[in-house]
Amino acid sequence: MNFVIAIPTYNRPLILMNKTIKLLRKHNIPVEKVLIFVKDKDQRSLIENLTLKNEYIKNIIETGAEGIKDTRNFLQEYFYNNEEYENVLYLDDDIKELHDYDKPVENLIELTNNIFDELKEENLYICGLSPYHNKFFLKHKTTKTLKYICGAYRAERIRRDKPIIYTPIGHFEDQLFSCEYFLRDGGVMRKNWIAIETKYFETQGGICGQMGGKKERMQEALVNKDFMIEKYPNMCRAVEKKYGWDVRLKHNFKLP
Repeated sequence: MNFVIAIPTYNRPLILMNKTIKLLRKHNIPVEKVLIFVKDKDQRSLIENLTLKNEYIKNIIETGAEGIKDTRNFLQEYFYNNEEYENVLYLDDDIKELHDYDKPVENLIELTNNIFDELKEENLYICGLSPYHNKFFLKHKTTKTLKYICGAYRAERIRRDKPIIYTPIGHFEDQLFSCEYFLRDGGVMRKNWIAIETKYFETQGGICGQMGGKKERMQEALVNKDFMIEKYPNMCRAVEKKYGWDVRLKHNFKLP
């Protein structure tokens, strides 16, 4: 196993244990390869008090971060400044399953090891999966064009010959990272037939919990979509959906 797993979590220890940690146990992920990131000692206690017998709570790191933007930036700095880490797999705390088209991924370690090997071969630094578990959207193709790299599963080779990439926004931070890594590295990789099964906009804990609720998150999306369109006018567009605003990346964007 040539990577470490980083899981940021907020205010939902049972979801963490019943979903992402359950998935890691299923794939026999070594405990010492899992780092859990929480805001403060209260969040640490929440996990420890409810999951005392779970071996995966061995490595808990307090971030002091107030929200998703600060959490993402803390993680960016943490792994950039700790040279013992070369490959990091970021996972959300509520991943139910990963699917290889129409069946569960058989070996998470093998899948991710192969992704990191391919990233190195292609001289790229981040790779993601399809964010939607819907066969209509899945294609058995690896792309290096400008596609959305969802933070629910983001494999990253740490690049230390360039400055840290930070996000100035919370909601749509994954779209921003996708744009910034594409501009820096000349491409981002995505496995478009492997899909993440998770529940987006979960109101218990997580991003919605930190922002005060789904309504507040959608209000931030309204503001941040304008930021994204202004900063990356040729790389993305705003789309209004029934749940609020979304930012879509332009897959045909090419570097000059």
